[in-house]
Amino acid sequence: MRPFAAALAASLFAISTVHAAAPLTEEQAREKATNILLGDPYGSSAEDVAKTIKDAQLLSDGKSTPCGTTTGPVWQFHVVVESPVTSPGSPIDGYLVVDAESGKLVCANLPMLD
Repeated sequence: MRPFAAALAASLFAISTVHAAAPLTEEQAREKATNILLGDPYGSSAEDVAKTIKDAQLLSDGKSTPCGTTTGPVWQFHVVVESPVTSPGSPIDGYLVVDAESGKLVCANLPMLD
């Protein structure tokens, strides 16, 4: 019985390590989003960029985003720049979507991020 228990424990460990990593926390995901947005027209400092992020949502597989339907968990950030420095009369209002595990850009319907 002991060899069976050891084999079962080893199998369960192997299965758990293959499982997907946990999603980034909102704070971690916001940091990744800030780094993606850093620069004109979103802000020249992390503090300036953070002010443009109005909302964050963790979306699971199958949810709708500006990119279409998700195929895995993503963080979606609502980004608003009311008066961009280079174009004060053209406010920006859109979404940045990042992979919830890696923080890499999935898509955005924002200028300068295509």
